[in-house]
Amino acid sequence: MIGGQLHQPSVEGLTAVWASLPDMGDRSGALYVAQCDLGRGVFVKRVIRRGEIILVFGGALIDFAETKRRGPRECMAIQVGPGQYIDTQPPGVFANHSCAPNAGIRNDRDLIALRDIRVGEEIRYDYSTTMDEGSFTMGCRCGVPGCRQVVGDFSELPAGIQEYYLSQGLVMNFIVERLRSARAACAPWTGKRGTLLTCTGTEQK
Repeated sequence: MIGGQLHQPSVEGLTAVWASLPDMGDRSGALYVAQCDLGRGVFVKRVIRRGEIILVFGGALIDFAETKRRGPRECMAIQVGPGQYIDTQPPGVFANHSCAPNAGIRNDRDLIALRDIRVGEEIRYDYSTTMDEGSFTMGCRCGVPGCRQVVGDFSELPAGIQEYYLSQGLVMNFIVERLRSARAACAPWTGKRGTLLTCTGTEQK
């Protein structure tokens, strides 16, 4: 992840470890870690086709308190539930954020290509599609046109971007369930196209 140093796989001293998800990582041998403008990143050795699974995130499941204990390394864990995170392992731990990503996470673990990815291109996904904790933000240095400048929770994304990610199945299941419950409570959902109507009747762009 952005500017991340090598993430140690040991789970000694964790405040909570509930289970461990298999770390299937780079199953095809198509990835490598190299220097990039953000520190280190994940790159591809061959063409990756749209819809192809690039890697599968795995590792110990840790709690919110443990992510905070790690300080600057907090952003290296992926949130998969309320207060629940995957302690990501290489090479996935080095996957950086972009506000215009070429990859995204489906099924809470599968990093898939959103378009064909060229040989030597870096893999980047939008961290906000996994975030719903009301605690962590970080400055964004992805450098793409329209960069949001700050990476925060999914709920803070513009409505149009939220709807795009939701339509493509690129949002963590626990966030989707929360939104489904919230929208049911606010029914009917009558915002104009490109907006979300809140429970107070105001529109979010």
